[in-house]
Amino acid sequence: MSLQVHLLTAHVDELVAEVAAPLDRLVDTALQASRTQGAAKDLLLRQFEQRASFIRDQLQTVVKLFHTAVDPIEGRGRRVLKIDHTLSYLDKLTPHVIGAARSLSSEFTAS
Repeated sequence: MSLQVHLLTAHVDELVAEVAAPLDRLVDTALQASRTQGAAKDLLLRQFEQRASFIRDQLQTVVKLFHTAVDPIEGRGRRVLKIDHTLSYLDKLTPHVIGAARSLSSEFTAS
């Protein structure tokens, strides 16, 4: 059981890291969009939506894999519960982060 939890923790950490890097790219795209106009801005906004969709999909994959792995386990340990709480928090936080990044794309005017 301990080895399974350790492997699961490592796998979840890897998957969460795959979600964090795209968040940086999402914010960067939003900031670039805030500094452009016209067709270039439209292109960046489409890229933003694609990146946002990718992040949502990645997070749902992590949550699904986690539950597939741990739902059959009885008597979950503290570590598994921490991962479950963290994923739940990320699931609730991600739409707010995407919304905040989206507002960056139109909040600033091009110089």
